Amino acid sequence: MSRPVSLEADVGKILWAVSAALFCCLCGLWALRAFINLPPGPWGLPVVGYLPWLNPRTPHLTMVRLVERYGRLFSLRMGGVLVVVMADPHTIREVLAQRSTTGRAPLFLTHGIMKGYGLICSEGDLWREHRKFVLGFMRDHGMRTTATRAAMEPQIHAVATHLTQELAESRGTPVDISHHLLHHVGNTMNHLIFGITYREEDPKWRWLRLLLEEGTKLVGVSGPLNFLPWLRFLPTYRSVIKFITENQSKTHQEYQSIITDHEKRISSGVSVESPPDAPEAERGAPEVALSRTQEKEEEPCQEVPDGDEASGARLAEDQSGEMVSSSKVPLHIVDAYVRERRERGEEEPGSFTYEQLHHVAADLFGAGSETTITTFKWHLLNMALFPEAQERVQKELQECQPAGGAEVTMEDAHLLPYTQASILETQRLRSILPLGIPHGTTQELTIDGYRIPKGTMLLPLLWQVHHDPDTWSNPDQYRPERFLDQEGQVIRHPAFMPFQTGRRMCIGDEFAKMILFVFTTKILLRFKVDLEPGVKDDPSKDPVCGISLCPRPFKLVFTPRVSQADEN
Repeated sequence: MSRPVSLEADVGKILWAVSAALFCCLCGLWALRAFINLPPGPWGLPVVGYLPWLNPRTPHLTMVRLVERYGRLFSLRMGGVLVVVMADPHTIREVLAQRSTTGRAPLFLTHGIMKGYGLICSEGDLWREHRKFVLGFMRDHGMRTTATRAAMEPQIHAVATHLTQELAESRGTPVDISHHLLHHVGNTMNHLIFGITYREEDPKWRWLRLLLEEGTKLVGVSGPLNFLPWLRFLPTYRSVIKFITENQSKTHQEYQSIITDHEKRISSGVSVESPPDAPEAERGAPEVALSRTQEKEEEPCQEVPDGDEASGARLAEDQSGEMVSSSKVPLHIVDAYVRERRERGEEEPGSFTYEQLHHVAADLFGAGSETTITTFKWHLLNMALFPEAQERVQKELQECQPAGGAEVTMEDAHLLPYTQASILETQRLRSILPLGIPHGTTQELTIDGYRIPKGTMLLPLLWQVHHDPDTWSNPDQYRPERFLDQEGQVIRHPAFMPFQTGRRMCIGDEFAKMILFVFTTKILLRFKVDLEPGVKDDPSKDPVCGISLCPRPFKLVFTPRVSQADEN
């Protein structure tokens, strides 16, 4: 009588065994699915993936070698992150134009340290809402379209004039241009974001500049810490994380102090462009406005042109002669943010929180300053390394300069094709973001027939795009002529994307173009630029790769080409 029971028990065991086997098979197939129909690429090791083979000094060159082996679309694992590298300009433009590629890859920098806040590290509705907000501000202040440049360009000319005056005082002594650029370009960003500027010797400003210089060296897109967060517990990386997080906190405290002061002044009815009170001056000794640092009679703000681009708003003077906002156009980012919070209600500001503002301000300051400064450093270095190109730019500028020594403006750019081409060639040759800015997929998609899973990191390999010998002849040579057509006019190359492309394209491209053009014309009209005498090694060799690709430290000699009386 026990035999049927035994048989029933055996059948039950068999069914459980079959079910378990099927479950394991399904799990295996699901796991295998992650590798099915992916773009080709190298195998890596468990846990770390391909990271051990990635050169930390020149990660972009490692990727270029993989392009030669696997083609312009390949995949690899970096830690636990699937990375798809795109090196074809058409593919990059097509893919990054899709809404499904506007996410951010799950990196420790974006999700662990920045916690998905700001503009650079955010995604989804938070990113869309704040990108629209910042774009609106930049449009109204002349930094998005050629039609509104008049609102911003005069301030950039004023900054460039101060810079040339400082260079003239060097009197042939070799100059490290980095510190001058960081002060002036950084203060331009301070004025746009906070409505203040700092004196160069101010201790707090020196500290903020140091943070920008050191921070950009510590965290790179390809850094192992981004893909292996547990490394932060090791002594080497622990100090890096401590530097970043502690100084991030201190910086945000400084930002909040500025925000709170601004809110108090609005609430008390004090003009937000009037000179700061004593406590604020002690905090950071900010100067009132960028265009008033030297000449009191100069207006601190430019009137916004009429039309849809400016929202029909104006800046007006009160009885004291100070500039106050009379309508819709905020004076700076903090002012715009405070207004938005008040319109929404302080108790329910939505995504417009103070923490988000801290990160937005840091992103705008860091990205707006560091990338523009690095590009211009490369450009001045190119002018010194290639004197024939420098002489041709100067000849063109002299022929174009308006009668009476009036300054060259952006409206004259069409008369200066070689000058423009020299800047474009610097951006191509040096490619300060060689790995681009990584994106993340928010849903599964297909690229060139390959399956790209949700959560994949997309890497536009701009170095390969800008140095592909099939696209650019002699790509490692500095040849501005490649950006000129047979009639000598500037051409826009489809494989040229220094500000990247797509829905998350750099929002400060117009601002950067103005800085590069105005600074170039101001300096090269007045000075001959040479490398410091006795330099044996080319500073452009073996650049430093952090967040951006920077030249090794160098000094330049600025020899006056015109007398002081002839200056604009």
